[in-house]
Amino acid sequence: MTEILEANKFGQIQVSDISEFETHNNIQLPNDYKDFLIENNGGRPVPNIVPSVKSDVQWIYGMIEEPYYASIFQHIDIFQKRIPSWYFPIANDSGGNLYLMSLYHENHGLIAFWRHEEETDGDADQYFDNMTIVANSFTDFLNQLVDRV
Repeated sequence: MTEILEANKFGQIQVSDISEFETHNNIQLPNDYKDFLIENNGGRPVPNIVPSVKSDVQWIYGMIEEPYYASIFQHIDIFQKRIPSWYFPIANDSGGNLYLMSLYHENHGLIAFWRHEEETDGDADQYFDNMTIVANSFTDFLNQLVDRV
């Protein structure tokens, strides 16, 4: 069972905050992810290792403006032209790589690991060579975390 340390460290959010975010960005977030945001609004998972990519999850972003390291908004702005358009960043590892969530209808909620060292200089919208699928849902993502590989 994954525990979330420092949950709501920068404040709690309401269902209305998520609805506004979805409307403003013309997206629909998966229910399990919305539930996580309402309950935790980000934080540090324990355990925190994703076995399939042998990397950690340093922080799961919350719906906050500051600080940068914890903000889903800041990461969306910074990475919007660097990752495929129907993915958005939900977390990072200690090496600056990202965990992305797909909002595309065919794989909605899928979580992928994105390696920044291998990103393209070209059109990132159709570039997937630096991505590895790690889970089919946010719940599966949290449930697979272990203490060590």
